[in-house]
Amino acid sequence: RIVNALLFSLIALPALADNYSTELNIGRSEYNGQSDDNSWQLALTRYLSPVSTDNGPYGVNAFLSHSGYFKLSGSQSDQLDRYNISARTINSDEWLMGAGASDDNPQGDSRSHSYYLEAGRYLDDATLATFYYHRLEGGPVNADTFGATLSRYLGSSESGLWTQADISRINGSQGLDAFVVAGHSQLFLAKNWSVGAGLTYVHSDNQQLVRLIKGVQKTRYEVSSRYWFAPQASVGLTMSMEEGDGAAWLLDLGYRL
Repeated sequence: RIVNALLFSLIALPALADNYSTELNIGRSEYNGQSDDNSWQLALTRYLSPVSTDNGPYGVNAFLSHSGYFKLSGSQSDQLDRYNISARTINSDEWLMGAGASDDNPQGDSRSHSYYLEAGRYLDDATLATFYYHRLEGGPVNADTFGATLSRYLGSSESGLWTQADISRINGSQGLDAFVVAGHSQLFLAKNWSVGAGLTYVHSDNQQLVRLIKGVQKTRYEVSSRYWFAPQASVGLTMSMEEGDGAAWLLDLGYRL
């Protein structure tokens, strides 16, 4: 009933201005695997400069506007509570700097903390390359992660393809290491509708280590779709499955101010 009420409210929203500065997302995830781990997710993003809804399809407005941001997010479940804070700034020469920190509280295990630093540059108006370092401390293991991400949009202001590739190496204490490669894409069939697919490949003997850093335990496959009722309001559905385990779905509602 709550979801139906929220969807009706989004449909009834009036149109706003062409720019927005704040974005709110709330999501509910259900998982039917061995852990039966269901969660609530919340994220609030404040952009450092106005984002134009005329700049590409609605789902890539911020990416194409080269907008820095300040973000607070968190998730709560029976297995893990996580809280994050992050920020990113982009200067006039298209160089990017970012930083973030998170606090993880697993059920039945010791608390851990982590932080990350990133640097990169827009290679052109629609291509971004970044490199990052992530440090995990406390909990069952300490770890250093080094990675690189390439994001690109190909298309027009109404339709196109957004892709992202990420590769990382996790060096954990006690000889616990991991290698993770992820690829995601979103095909924008219209300015207000996209369908997507993703694959995250995990090579590691320690699932908990990878989950604390990457949010996945095993190789994961996913499909998704997102529809915008108006430039400021959307709903998204993501369905995923981890290798040898159960399936999950995430319903996400978004609103912009």
